[in-house]
Amino acid sequence: MSTPHRPGLLVPGLLLLLPLFTGCGINSSRSKPTSPTSPMSGSLTGQVMGGQQPVSGSVIQLYAVSTDADGGASTPLLTGSVSSNSLGQFTITNLYACPSASTLVYITATGGNPGLASGTNANLSLMTALGACGSLAPSTNIMIDERTTVAAVTALVPFMTSASAIGSSSIDAAGLSAAFTLADSLVSPFTGAVSGPSLSSGATAPAQQINALANVVAACINSAGGAAGDSTTCGNLFAAVTPSSASSPTNTVAALLNIARDPMRNVASLYGLSSASAPFQPQLGAAPPDWTINLSGNAPAALPLGCTRSLTGASTFTDYTQEQPGICRTLHNSDLPAPFVTSAATNFSTQVGRKNGQVPIVPPGFKVTLYASGFPNARYLLAAANGDIFLAQQNSNPIVVLRGVNANGAVVSQTNFASGLSSPYGMAFYPSAAAPQYLYVANTTTLVRFPYTLGDTTASAAPTTLATDLPGSGNHVTRSLVFTKEATPRLLVGVGSASNVTDTDVDPNEFHRADILAYSVSGTFQSVYASGTRNPVGLTLDPNGQVWISVNERDDLGDNLPADYVTHVTENGFYGWPWYYNGPYADPRLPNNHPELAAQTVAGDTLLQPHFAPLQIAFYTGSQFPTPYQGDLFVASHGSWNKAVRGGYELLRVRLVNGVATGTYEDFVTGFVNSDGTIWGRPAGVCVGADGAIYLADDASGTIWRITYIGS
Repeated sequence: MSTPHRPGLLVPGLLLLLPLFTGCGINSSRSKPTSPTSPMSGSLTGQVMGGQQPVSGSVIQLYAVSTDADGGASTPLLTGSVSSNSLGQFTITNLYACPSASTLVYITATGGNPGLASGTNANLSLMTALGACGSLAPSTNIMIDERTTVAAVTALVPFMTSASAIGSSSIDAAGLSAAFTLADSLVSPFTGAVSGPSLSSGATAPAQQINALANVVAACINSAGGAAGDSTTCGNLFAAVTPSSASSPTNTVAALLNIARDPMRNVASLYGLSSASAPFQPQLGAAPPDWTINLSGNAPAALPLGCTRSLTGASTFTDYTQEQPGICRTLHNSDLPAPFVTSAATNFSTQVGRKNGQVPIVPPGFKVTLYASGFPNARYLLAAANGDIFLAQQNSNPIVVLRGVNANGAVVSQTNFASGLSSPYGMAFYPSAAAPQYLYVANTTTLVRFPYTLGDTTASAAPTTLATDLPGSGNHVTRSLVFTKEATPRLLVGVGSASNVTDTDVDPNEFHRADILAYSVSGTFQSVYASGTRNPVGLTLDPNGQVWISVNERDDLGDNLPADYVTHVTENGFYGWPWYYNGPYADPRLPNNHPELAAQTVAGDTLLQPHFAPLQIAFYTGSQFPTPYQGDLFVASHGSWNKAVRGGYELLRVRLVNGVATGTYEDFVTGFVNSDGTIWGRPAGVCVGADGAIYLADDASGTIWRITYIGS
């Protein structure tokens, strides 16, 4: 029977210290739009608050950041005037058009009356960093107050000279995007709450520093205004933050900019300006040595441009109603609920036919076309170097070769390469895709190979059976394949468990199950490469030859537990099944037979939504997509059957930086679920063609989709 474990490799979380002026970002929790929004026009609502008082008569402006130079003049977007009412509330309806869905935008409020008998405070200037324009929806409610202003200035100070001048050179575009993400993680733009980023246990968010600075600003806003040197609350603030040989600030944003640029200047006097009964809590026990806002914890790398939203924590959990291209999610182990918080669900999808003209939804700048159709169980794709696409269909369906692309983006010809196989799934060329001699195919219990020369559309001979010892009883019949890049290559085979939960110490059906098995090129079993991978359907190499897998985790622990995942694979690593999941979390349904394995269980690099069922995976190695996409990992999410409200049914993009997973994934292609919850498609296979397009197999509608980049 299966050996209970293989020693794993744990990589301790790195402790990162992000100073005030960094361009690094933290992923944030943001509310979700109720439906996809048009990138060309939009509406939103909001409220302006000064301390705990609504600000009436404040002038609202929505800006698109400049892309000319640091501190370049931003572009006002509103085509009409908007002011806050007596409750501080405002509504913007069809008064702006997004330059593009990914254009970074922010909102400002200037002037207004925060409940003063004497009238308005002309020094009042507040702002909120919103992020990508396409993320705004009519249901989006914005808070503009001192705390959102502190967060925005803290993050954006390297790129701004004033509230109306935030910009970036093209080389700083990613840094500017990360700065918006950072601002969003410090303070919620929707509530003004200092929620802090999603950090590991024991890490700290700068809530006290943010609140203390907000108190200083609130003291000025809730006064009648003033000028530097006149001994008013605002005048004292402006005087305290005026640099040598420079003019005094005249509004609260300008004052915060000076504080951010010189965080050690006049800290004690600034702290003394805070009201004894400040509106924001908690306050610092004493004046800090400076106003630098530090974040510590396991922070993911800054995200490239392209995310319309960045969600972490509880807001990461999703279903089909909340999935749309561009939403980025980062799920941590600490976000996972305890077992049985919700009961086990059985919610098989109701499949309906694809309507005429119904196509998946792709991000702005991308195009999707129907490449080929009519395949009963389209499951696995393999791209040949000459542009051919091989399609494996399970059950008794043939392997098909799809060739060419016509003017409409559709296949030119298709040929049955081989038939008579037994649920073929994984395919791999050997010795290389550029100069192959064989096509290897994994049936459920056997490994075979066909002679193959690049350009063949039909098998020139019957297959040779190399191995007959792949386990085949029970669940999970797919067998994925990949050759290692070693002096003596090994053939790795992914085999899923036979069951959902079982004691593998006594269950003989789990021998060589939930494992990555290593075979010789001639088909001789050599070793277990990695174990505890409950159902490793996706198996591939990155451009450096590192092995990666996607794993379908176990069921019946609740709607949001445990997380499916994709990860690089450490040889001899143990990934948890059946005893542990997502790291050292014990499955409560099993006896505590192996406490020693808790510390040895390797957690996945990128946690996906529970029950999303990730299948085939492929690294983007083409040149057609923009630079930020190159080297990222794409994952076909087959979709849930055991979640109360179905989720998945999409193509995911897993973000990497220099080949290392950031822990973040993006909804990339959606739209396979109808508004009533019925489904017409289920992504199953994905590959990158020689033309740089992504090909996506949908085994529900029996179609292959071609995704290309066409630009803005």
